[in-house]
Amino acid sequence: MTFKVEGNYKANRLSYTAPAHVTKSNLDRFFTDLRFCISDMQPNFDVVGDFSNCNLMYLNSTGTLRYIMQYLLEKRIRDKIRVVSDNFLSRQLKTVTARQRVYEPIYVSTLHEAESHLATERRRNGLRIYLQGKTGQFFLNDEAIHGHIMCMSTSGCSMEQKNLQPLCGAKALLTLDLEEQKGVNQHFEIRTEVIRSEKGMIFIKFLDLEEAQKDTLWKCLLYESGFQP
Repeated sequence: MTFKVEGNYKANRLSYTAPAHVTKSNLDRFFTDLRFCISDMQPNFDVVGDFSNCNLMYLNSTGTLRYIMQYLLEKRIRDKIRVVSDNFLSRQLKTVTARQRVYEPIYVSTLHEAESHLATERRRNGLRIYLQGKTGQFFLNDEAIHGHIMCMSTSGCSMEQKNLQPLCGAKALLTLDLEEQKGVNQHFEIRTEVIRSEKGMIFIKFLDLEEAQKDTLWKCLLYESGFQP
């Protein structure tokens, strides 16, 4: 049982289907096929992984899974979508991925839902990196609100903030410090807009972030994620 990998170069998308059992051996083979396929992709490609027929992942495969995740980070993918069924494997996969603390995939239940997301929900426009433990300040109407950054991309972030739930569309300034490399910190002041607020979480998009700032932010996100090139 092996992974099936397919590249849609016109759509700039890589798709793969996982076998019923995910092992270190078939993940190693999958990584080889993945690198071969990615070599012909344009920057900012999407990745769709179908785990809907998978029901078991061996724990000794988690190291290879992290290595694959970091490789995809290096290639700067735009979105990572996983199709999963509502079973033990989906819960296991989400738990393992969350423990890796690398990036946050999007989980859907069908390939049709994945297609719909790629067609209509480009507003994220960037992979979200786990930044749990980082604190940012959210200046709204001259009031400074402290919150914990959960995930961040070069286009937006999610923040845990239980004391205030700003309205959708509210404009605010986000300030935070991130490490670009050991001993080198970068300070960011980013104009933002609230796109959703619910259950102690604020979801915001960045406004007018220049390309040079995005590049610096991406380097910081990679370093903060523990990525090793």
